[in-house]
Amino acid sequence: MPPPGFRLDLLWAVPALPLLGFVGNGMLALTRPKAKTAVSIIGVGVLVLSFAAAVAAVAGFVRLHPAAPLVFRYWEWMPVGDLRVDYALELDYLSAVMILVVTGVSALIHVFSVGYMGEDPGYARYFAYLNLFVFFMLTLVLGSSFPVMFVGWEGVGLCSYLLIGFWFNEKINADAGLKAFVVNRIGDFGFLVAMFLIFRHTGSLDFDAVFAQAPTAFTAGDAAITATTLLLLLGCTGKSAQIPLYTWLPDAMQGPTPVSALIHAATMVTAGVYLVAPWSMTGPLAVLGLLSFAGGVINVPALFGGHAFLHRWLAPVTAVADQMQREVALPAGVEWTLVVAAVLVAGLGIFGAVRLLKPEALVPARVAPPERGFARVLWKKWYVDEVYDAIIVQPIQWLSREVLWKTIDARLVDGVMVNGSAAAARVFGWVGSRLQTGQVGSYALLFVGGVLLVLWATLR
Repeated sequence: MPPPGFRLDLLWAVPALPLLGFVGNGMLALTRPKAKTAVSIIGVGVLVLSFAAAVAAVAGFVRLHPAAPLVFRYWEWMPVGDLRVDYALELDYLSAVMILVVTGVSALIHVFSVGYMGEDPGYARYFAYLNLFVFFMLTLVLGSSFPVMFVGWEGVGLCSYLLIGFWFNEKINADAGLKAFVVNRIGDFGFLVAMFLIFRHTGSLDFDAVFAQAPTAFTAGDAAITATTLLLLLGCTGKSAQIPLYTWLPDAMQGPTPVSALIHAATMVTAGVYLVAPWSMTGPLAVLGLLSFAGGVINVPALFGGHAFLHRWLAPVTAVADQMQREVALPAGVEWTLVVAAVLVAGLGIFGAVRLLKPEALVPARVAPPERGFARVLWKKWYVDEVYDAIIVQPIQWLSREVLWKTIDARLVDGVMVNGSAAAARVFGWVGSRLQTGQVGSYALLFVGGVLLVLWATLR
């Protein structure tokens, strides 16, 4: 534990303040949904305070300059057999950058939302969801173990569903939120199975213990480490909207514009900047632009005479990976060629977009003419949804309907087992009722017949 005075004791407040904002705005959404001034003060205020706490914590971290991550354990969460999981937060060089990005950019997006969502009747509910999203995102980047990180991981998925489908009174918006939720669950399943494999081989889920035991618990190239890393990659693929689990992202635009910015800025770890916005909101946009410029300035590569500050800052985090795969130094001519090629491709893309889209002729989608040719392919997102529907959704629906329901459930379970056993009971009941005649002579005859049958079977 670091010595007092470095303000690292404020680390718990970084995620706690947005959670407090969610509770406050959630109560206002239920009791006083029109109290927009109070909602704005709470929603924006907790993010500003959270950013201040993050700055203080990172400043203390920089002054201490630790060689290993700092872990702050608050309470015991899951003590089950050999598994011990504490609710603990971890601060290292990577998470220090992330909490500044998440709290800083999110605070600006909250300020932007005050004007953008000012006339929306769900104003308080919107800010409650937004605060909750930031809490879960901070839990994700500060968690000191896989389970704590997974809480944040699942939480941002929940909040993405709530925010993308914020205007759920329209079916297209509700469907977009549901799509994001379902697609992300595929990736999250991979993350969950990977955690089981990690615990099986290392006996722990704490980052420090897992990383310390990994070199001896796993063998490079074997099935266990390959499966574990691929499953973790599957989780990242869903959350970061990469192929093949990227189809939820275009539909995410059905939510309010600041929501798209928050998802892209926090979940996608990039700062979103709005191109179409009211002029009254230029303040937050200008700050975002300045932050983007500042980020580029402090990380100017050596090719342009810079010192790549962020590369050196993250060196303790990437040390193991650097040892496994040495950096290849490219000649300056090759780097300049790649830079020029990248700029030309980007410029060509901008030029093509302006020529094809013709911004001056853009109209709302509801009154736009039907798309034709390649434009229709783009509008349909390369028909990937249709392909997934044909090769995955429809076969699963057919299997569920024709095999699992009609054959196994209706015919085997209901028809043979349930209805069949009931029919057999009725048959045996009818036979029994025929035997129960109430005539003593019939009972005596059956008794004698039974005795004779037993004697014959015994003596033959």
